[in-house]
Amino acid sequence: MLAPGSPPVDENARLAALRRAELLDTPPEEVFDRLTHLASALLHVPVAVVSFVDEHREFFKSAVGIPHEWVERRQTPRGNSLAEIALLATTPVAIEDAREHPLVKNNPIMPEWGVVSYAAVPLRTRDGYALGSVYVADRVPRIWTDAEIVALSTIAKAAETEIELRIALKETERARTAMQTMLERVPYAVLTVDHEWRLTFANRKAESLMRSTCTEVVGQPLWAACPHVIGSELEEQLRQAKTLSNGSTFEGYLASLNSWYEAAAEPSVEGLTVFFKDVTAKRQSHDALLESERRYRFVFEEGLTANIVSAPDGQVLACNQAFVTLFGFSCMDDALKARADSLWFDPLKREETIETLRKHGRFGPTEVQSRRADGTTVVSVISAVARFDKGELTEVHSCILDITEQKKLEAQFRQSQKMEAVGQLAGGMAHDFNNLLTVIKAYVQLAMSELEVDAPVRADMKVIGDAADRAAELTRQLLAYSRQQVLLPQRMNFRTIITGMKPMIHALLGPEITLVDELDPPVPDIEADRSQIEQVLMNLAVNARDAMPKGGTITFATGEETISTSNSEEHECARPGSYVTLAVRDSGVGMSPETVAQIFEPFFTTKGPGKGTGLGLSTVYGIVKQSGGHLKVTSVLGSGTTFTLFLPAAAPLEEEGASVTDVIAAAPDAGAGRTVLVVEDDAAVRRALIRSLSRAGYSVLEASNGTAALEIAGARQLPFDLLISDVEMPELTGPALAVRIRTLLPLLPVLFVSGNSNANGSRDCAAGSPPYRFLAKPFTLVELMAAVHESIASGPVNAS
Repeated sequence: MLAPGSPPVDENARLAALRRAELLDTPPEEVFDRLTHLASALLHVPVAVVSFVDEHREFFKSAVGIPHEWVERRQTPRGNSLAEIALLATTPVAIEDAREHPLVKNNPIMPEWGVVSYAAVPLRTRDGYALGSVYVADRVPRIWTDAEIVALSTIAKAAETEIELRIALKETERARTAMQTMLERVPYAVLTVDHEWRLTFANRKAESLMRSTCTEVVGQPLWAACPHVIGSELEEQLRQAKTLSNGSTFEGYLASLNSWYEAAAEPSVEGLTVFFKDVTAKRQSHDALLESERRYRFVFEEGLTANIVSAPDGQVLACNQAFVTLFGFSCMDDALKARADSLWFDPLKREETIETLRKHGRFGPTEVQSRRADGTTVVSVISAVARFDKGELTEVHSCILDITEQKKLEAQFRQSQKMEAVGQLAGGMAHDFNNLLTVIKAYVQLAMSELEVDAPVRADMKVIGDAADRAAELTRQLLAYSRQQVLLPQRMNFRTIITGMKPMIHALLGPEITLVDELDPPVPDIEADRSQIEQVLMNLAVNARDAMPKGGTITFATGEETISTSNSEEHECARPGSYVTLAVRDSGVGMSPETVAQIFEPFFTTKGPGKGTGLGLSTVYGIVKQSGGHLKVTSVLGSGTTFTLFLPAAAPLEEEGASVTDVIAAAPDAGAGRTVLVVEDDAAVRRALIRSLSRAGYSVLEASNGTAALEIAGARQLPFDLLISDVEMPELTGPALAVRIRTLLPLLPVLFVSGNSNANGSRDCAAGSPPYRFLAKPFTLVELMAAVHESIASGPVNAS
């Protein structure tokens, strides 16, 4: 029966032991072949295998009775391994009928080999790691006797002995090679002699001493290989060292080589081992070392980085003035009285650092958080090296670079990148969605215009239209967040906006909320889209109300602030200049720093399911950014939150601007005799535009892209009256198409339609004579007709 067992405690250690044995992917060997044949003969079985299991497969080292293709393959995936069964067991495994046993009945190897009974013994190292197993199999069900298991265990023991011998030989060879490599790499000339002074070993660095190659001198007497040493102080020191039981160290001057040396000699039962080092350069560089020390002291004391020498227990032994300044000590004496471990926010981190220094001698550079003398946080990069005395760590020399401001800037940059990327995604989604809404709204209005007033389906069509309007509002919020919404800026003042909106906000928020305004003294005007700014105030007010479930106070406070190059980093690197501020403060529950870091992300909300879209504050963020400003948020849990808007102050008003003429939609037959070229890559939007314009009496030409539109314009004998083009199209954008068509018709009016206004959109739609016009998707039929009427009326058509 199968003995209970479990996988090795440390699989990595088992695999390491397997690698040390160097048995995987090796050719068949006679010793293992004899064992498999012996197992087959003793147990009267057709199949006997010795195999080893690594992390992925079972490797057949030797096998008897398995099919020929398996002999060639010599391995199988670990999931199908028969050795794995014994590998996981603590005692031999015996299975009478594999067809019924849960461990092997689904193993494909059993039927492929034509066997149904199985017995195995794991192959373990001296440390108890199972490397594989010896197993046998029969083609008929079989009850394995104790004697058979003992015989199989004896064969396994023989295999284990061979494996242990192999491991021992490999370890000995590795140790010998490592020793040889070490002796070659040590910075000394190393040689050994026997009791007759014959050289038994010499590394390459000994060549300068012997003036010969290592292989030539081994076996020669030392004095024959190094005749220039005879009669020198070095010969006397070597002969004296051989008589001492504890060895000796010595130094001197070897005139034949014109060099100073340091040496050590260790006697042994084989003879004498000598370590020899040329220290001439060391003697000659004594003055240079003194100068280097002076320079080190200068760098330590006057360096811009904070330098500190401390004991392992945290005592400060030395520091420079930069360290005193960085950690806010009043003087050097206070810094020397402090403890280095008290400056770490996490004392366990310092303990880990000390352990690293004990093991490796150096630490870092690593970013850590430290505590200044006043308790504030400083973020720094620390590098440290250890000083040892007789193997004991005695000093830690640390270099500390303050990166607190850099980390703040990095965090602002990362947040800006993240918000920009999400904004681009939101803008792209809203653009595509606006195309769909344009089609829906156009066909709803066309359908309703053709229905009788009392038609039952009119109510259904109105529901569809209302839903499209609500969806359009959602896309406007996304475009506001992504800063791609078309804005209509006008001059206004925060005082006027707040005063006008206060009754509506109060009605929306309820009697539990008290509104307070601090609008004195007067502040300059701003230039922004009024509806957008009103939406910002409404969103912030609703957000503040939700933070005060039991009621509270919301305060609107205006002010001015000048941003210069010296403080722009505190304002998201905003352009220097004069800004008007509006702070919206609440007395609510406040937010944690983790929440503050996410509040402007789309769809992030702290409200429960169904209680918020997560677009309110992201819309605020987008509108403020698109209006040329920025936001600051300060919040403390339990003490409320303040959102502060910074918008550029408008230039002083010199004269009144021209009044805006109301746009009047064209009459149903306003298009009679007029021809319009519609260029739109979205087929559904194009059809909706064509049908709407045709209904108003316009003759409509259509093109699905800019190239087709140019062909129509070049081939047409008579000029057309208006170009309506989508802004963003593949290959040739709307603005680029308009430029090329106006080479044929210089005064052709152009009306752009788009779901957003990016760099190729509305900002490119302002130039030209007559000027380009822009209509944001989704739009109503009335808005479309009014825009078409106004565009055609803006100037004559050039027929040339």
